[in-house]
Amino acid sequence: MSLQTFWREVTQLNGAPKARSSHSVAVCGKKAYVFGGEFEPRVPIDNLVYAYDLENRSWSIIEGKGEAPAPRVGVTLVAVDNLLYVFAGRDKEHKELNELFSFNVDSGEWKLLSSGAKSPPERSYHAFAADERNQKLYTFGGCGKDGRLNDLWVYDIKSGEWEAQSSSSSCIPRGGPGLVVVNGAVWVIFGFNGCELTDIHRYDLATKSWEEIEATGEKPTGRSVFGTSVFGKYILIYGGEVDPSDQGHLGAGAFSCEIYLLDTELREWSKPEVTIEGGKHPGARGWYAFSSYENSMLVYGGNSDSNDRLEDMFLLTLEVDKNIGQNEQTLDILGYCIFFVLDNIVPKLKKIAPRLVLVQGRKCKGALALALFKACTIKVMQGSKARLTRTEANVKIARHEERLTVL
Repeated sequence: MSLQTFWREVTQLNGAPKARSSHSVAVCGKKAYVFGGEFEPRVPIDNLVYAYDLENRSWSIIEGKGEAPAPRVGVTLVAVDNLLYVFAGRDKEHKELNELFSFNVDSGEWKLLSSGAKSPPERSYHAFAADERNQKLYTFGGCGKDGRLNDLWVYDIKSGEWEAQSSSSSCIPRGGPGLVVVNGAVWVIFGFNGCELTDIHRYDLATKSWEEIEATGEKPTGRSVFGTSVFGKYILIYGGEVDPSDQGHLGAGAFSCEIYLLDTELREWSKPEVTIEGGKHPGARGWYAFSSYENSMLVYGGNSDSNDRLEDMFLLTLEVDKNIGQNEQTLDILGYCIFFVLDNIVPKLKKIAPRLVLVQGRKCKGALALALFKACTIKVMQGSKARLTRTEANVKIARHEERLTVL
């Protein structure tokens, strides 16, 4: 199976917010909601909720009610049902925060869900992921009051309570990691701790145990502050910082424009084919906001190599190469046709046309039919109801080869 990715710039017709980085975005229904961020390094812009309509391509500001979060950077945002969940971040005084807020996109109502001792320790530039099916929120790592963190916490939406999970001695503290929930496990990918990290860790939710993953394939270089999305068994990552700035957060490091896919079952990295629709590529960036949207990752804003904040929006779509599937289906059909020919027509052909074989309605010389036969019979027989082993298949092939070569 071949996987392909497609970049497409999203047109923003009017009312776009100010360019920003270190912000967050979440798609809920047909709208993308944006919160937080900075235009100048370490200076939060505002605490407004911006909504982008993915159908009519226009922006609006949602008037909030109730206790709203203070302006902040390094904040995270996820969506479950009609609620946005905003967690932690860093305020204008460079103080790490730990409140969890919900925002109802229908009513515009803010609600403080936890803070202080009822929340995980304060942090920013952490990771936050939602398990919508099980109504759970997960956060990992980030920059804490006394240094980087490596703790994993889960918030139960139904009970309204946080619970600390067991820690891993091999998963060192980090900021800007990737975090996703895939098939009953939480995956922690890369991050930064004085250098860009390359390790991957998996937390099994059933056994509550950690495992360090040794992935094969075309491995990415270490990175942080990148985006992650889940598509079935695949984790997709794009961009991120691959070399930090000497000025820390005040400067721009080196960013990547690469796309990688991690097969969580085979534990193998790959680089998918990339197609640019419309001619514009998002280029290298980090510190951007991202969210899963159908079979795409929505990418909004971020920081560039020139240290300029960005305001553009793109969709990165993942698709299975349909031609590959069609070709495999054709081979299967052809293989069954060959079996039919061998078992039903060949005996009669000896009397009519000794040097010809009919394959899929065409007249072919025996050598061509034999080549086609060899190409697909093992695959077809191993996929049949009989579930032949490869040895049994080879025996059957050898018997039929003899019948073909005598024609």
